[in-house]
Amino acid sequence: MNTKEEALASPQRPEFDELDRRIVLATQAGLPLVARPYEAVALQVGATETEVRQRLSAMLDCGLVRRIGAGPNHYAIGY
Repeated sequence: MNTKEEALASPQRPEFDELDRRIVLATQAGLPLVARPYEAVALQVGATETEVRQRLSAMLDCGLVRRIGAGPNHYAIGY
């Protein structure tokens, strides 16, 4: 089994529910470029900032999410 398959089959893998799905959809293009990006995502998905941080961290730890970061719009910032 490769690493991705192992992560998906792992007993440590958290349950992926509707809130997780909304968090992934809200962050798939990157985190918002605001002072409190996790708070902005939380407001968008109907959760608390702490809950968003915990769920993203759990998804990162088990391999459901590969990385967390900002995705700047290069045209908007002049590049």
